[in-house]
Amino acid sequence: MSIELIALLSLFVAIAIGYFTNVNTGVLGIAMAFLVGTFLADMTGKEIIAGFPTSTFVTLMSMTFLFSIAKVNGTMETMAYKVIQLAKGKTKLIPHLFFVFAAILSAVGAGPIVTPALLCPIATSVGKKENIKDIIMLMCVICGGLVGGLTPFGPSGIVASTLFESSGIAPYTPVMLSAVVIHIVQYAVVFTIIGGWKIKNQGVREGEEVPSFNKNQWLTVAVILCVVLAAMFLGWDIALVALLGSSVLLILKASDQAKSIVGVPWGTLLLVGGVSVLINVINSVGGIQLLSDALSSIMSENTASSIICCMAGLLSAVSSASGVVMPTLIPTVTEISAGLGGAVAPAALGAAVCLGAHLVTCSPLSTIGALGYSAANAETDKNKLFMQQLGLAVLSVLIGAAMGLLGVFNWFL
Repeated sequence: MSIELIALLSLFVAIAIGYFTNVNTGVLGIAMAFLVGTFLADMTGKEIIAGFPTSTFVTLMSMTFLFSIAKVNGTMETMAYKVIQLAKGKTKLIPHLFFVFAAILSAVGAGPIVTPALLCPIATSVGKKENIKDIIMLMCVICGGLVGGLTPFGPSGIVASTLFESSGIAPYTPVMLSAVVIHIVQYAVVFTIIGGWKIKNQGVREGEEVPSFNKNQWLTVAVILCVVLAAMFLGWDIALVALLGSSVLLILKASDQAKSIVGVPWGTLLLVGGVSVLINVINSVGGIQLLSDALSSIMSENTASSIICCMAGLLSAVSSASGVVMPTLIPTVTEISAGLGGAVAPAALGAAVCLGAHLVTCSPLSTIGALGYSAANAETDKNKLFMQQLGLAVLSVLIGAAMGLLGVFNWFL
């Protein structure tokens, strides 16, 4: 067995062990990188550690810390209830309002993981009050988070755009635009299938009190807006600006520091960093090239986007879209495109990877889907909800494959 194949298999072994033992795949990734790099590739410790994505790690940590502050001081919860107030008794609008709010929140920096973590518990509690099924409320938040999840301001978008840049793929914009179109289609199909159209208006409840923003929450909203605007229009590094904003909030005692630090998803950050170390070792020994050649051999100009979308979906169903799937497959798309004679642009294939990896994340086996599953009300049949989410994940990947056959990934090139 060649060293390239062994290196590739080490990634899948790490994913499998992590899945069945519930051990962080990032930790296992670093362990595998050490074994493969030291004993098979004759790499030094410094060469192995050099694969750690320091810039990406700092950016992810900065943004998730800022939104952890907003969660701890109640800003996110109050913002969500303000959205509910907009429905004015029209219960049918509530899922769509959560969908839009999730899309905006995700797009400006919260990302597709933080967004459901913040909104799913609120969405299901509101759904219970308004007699809306958990699966409907969860899917509107998850799909909304995915619509805005690939902007370069959120964690997934940061990872994807960084991988595009490091792999020499341009432009990144088609990924964001394709995400908007395909995840809206996903939401429309899923919402119809799970019976969202059956929701009945409950009317306005008299005497119901809606919470108002307090001083700390207004300050938090202002800081988040400043961070986004500074990154978008001034070109400042979003990680540094987010840390500056977080520092201001903590100095002004706008949130509890200890709880905000604990609220950062350190396990996810470790996963992204650890798997990147292993991916670097795999790439160094030629494993990525081997995978590129294998994928190119079974693809045609018409099916390439659909096949890679499905492959990304299958891998993401049991691992992390940001930590495993995108770092594994995006570096292959340039070679795949070349193997197809350039008939399919690398940016289109990269978009297919990103979308396939995220379409399936409503699965309860995925981080995003698990966040939704854990937010279900006590009265909900958990076994039924589990199977519903799993079925919708499969359906969503098929939607992505169909969009690939229709050429959606090429629309914005």
